Amino acid sequence: MPGDSRLKHPGDYATLNSYQPRDGTDSTTFRIGSKNVTVTDNPRALEYRLLGQVTAALMEANRNFADKPKLIDSLLWNKNVWDHFMLDLQDEGNRLPKETKSALIGIGIWVNRETSRVMEGATDCAGLIEINQIIMEGLK
Repeated sequence: MPGDSRLKHPGDYATLNSYQPRDGTDSTTFRIGSKNVTVTDNPRALEYRLLGQVTAALMEANRNFADKPKLIDSLLWNKNVWDHFMLDLQDEGNRLPKETKSALIGIGIWVNRETSRVMEGATDCAGLIEINQIIMEGLK
């Protein structure tokens, strides 16, 4: 996603400082507390792992739906991930086919709406979990 991306899991202190899959680099720097940790991985694997982590948080929040702080944290984390995906999809350097980008942006818009519905208590996290899992399957 764009070089200024800061994706943070609410339950830890890991922050994604730079992630630029479209430029072909395979190095990603995480800031954990006061330390920088560089991970070498391909972008699809990194996106898969990130979606796996946020989906696990959503699943945990869905099991303990009454724990509102945990629910809100996981929902906002998932929304943040999808917001960053949508920014990257709109970037000129993104090499995905136009149709794929449009479809994924549409999913991102749905994620934002569904997040609001969950926060309002109209539904649970099942739809968000399912869409993340479908996208993860496509990243394999």
